[in-house]
Amino acid sequence: MEKILFGILVSAVFLVCSIAQSQEVERTSIGVGVEYRTKTMNLEPTQFTPPLEDLDAKYNAFDIEQEYDMPVVLLHLRFLDNIDLAFLFGLLNFDLTQDSDLAGFGHDFTSDSTNAFGFTGEILLPMTEKIYIGFFFEHFTSELDEVEFSSDPPSLSFLNEGVPVVIDSVTPERLKYHETTLTPVAAYKWGRFMPYAGPRFTSGSADMDVTYVIRGRDLERDIKYGPIESWSLVVGLKAQISDNLSLNAEAETVENESYKIGITYTF
Repeated sequence: MEKILFGILVSAVFLVCSIAQSQEVERTSIGVGVEYRTKTMNLEPTQFTPPLEDLDAKYNAFDIEQEYDMPVVLLHLRFLDNIDLAFLFGLLNFDLTQDSDLAGFGHDFTSDSTNAFGFTGEILLPMTEKIYIGFFFEHFTSELDEVEFSSDPPSLSFLNEGVPVVIDSVTPERLKYHETTLTPVAAYKWGRFMPYAGPRFTSGSADMDVTYVIRGRDLERDIKYGPIESWSLVVGLKAQISDNLSLNAEAETVENESYKIGITYTF
């Protein structure tokens, strides 16, 4: 699926270039924006290395929710008045909550702020003087080195040839997070305002390294969460405050829940 999404994003870039070459572009501009966003979605563990079958079955019984908030800086390239490509740099704060009916097994991971990098784009093509259709896309990734428990560490054990083995301690070492979204939208231009709405496809995944201490010996383990693929509904509003200043606010609901608000200055 990630290869398919990458192919779609590459195709979008070629589409933008083709449109730009086929029209007389009088206005190409650069801009800078700041944005704050928060998002909550569900994940599930999908791969364990090395596998511990009894413990893996307990992990699969988790109800896992991840939440992050991220202030973002965006560097924009705008042309044709309705195409916007941007590089994003953010500071990601990540929280992964793993709830379980098994006593002592549920726990939370949290992280210090860490860098997130990616790119985003918006293409809105006019169908009439006021009605636009298009799509938004985004991909970002982050690697978190400072991951720790925000609640009591879980009491873990597993069976080895039918014999219970107790894990003395669990230490999260590193977490990588990737997220890609594709959002076809319809928009309506009303003066300086442009409300829009559409379905959003999200592919998100996390990859965590943990170290177990078992009878004084370390066991390093990699746990992959996702990729989860989900659909949600997005509604948003763009407002042109002045010739150079614009505001954007957006909310997402159904399978995922997210909010963002940002402002952009175009030179």
